[in-house]
Amino acid sequence: RIAPLPARLLPQQPPKKRQSKPPSNDAKRRKGGAPAGPEAAHAAATPDQISRAEALVAAAAKSEKVKVPFACRLCGFVGADIAALEAHRKTPLHMITTKVWRDRSACRLCRVQTTSPNELAVHLTSKKHKERLAQVNAART
Repeated sequence: RIAPLPARLLPQQPPKKRQSKPPSNDAKRRKGGAPAGPEAAHAAATPDQISRAEALVAAAAKSEKVKVPFACRLCGFVGADIAALEAHRKTPLHMITTKVWRDRSACRLCRVQTTSPNELAVHLTSKKHKERLAQVNAART
């Protein structure tokens, strides 16, 4: 039988839970009229911003296994704390890069969203995808 832990080693208070606020009507627009969400940021992006985001996504796909605290793997941002990371996630560059990442990791034919372009490459070689592709090609002919 295992002896119980002494009281001094037990947690004194339960960990604080994050409280989520319901989205307000103002949540669709940020300060300065910047659009909220990756799709809106991507739609408002310049071709230069989109090409930069695509370059960042390509680099992130290569370094998928590396984990750094308070870092955004997509954009290469490294913050000092969680507040800096949360602030970064609201920037237009991050939102555009997120949209490009999602687009590069989705199979529209099978309606599958993978977590990375590398997983999409695996999906594209799968039996399920090849069968679906054969069905679509047969229907076209």
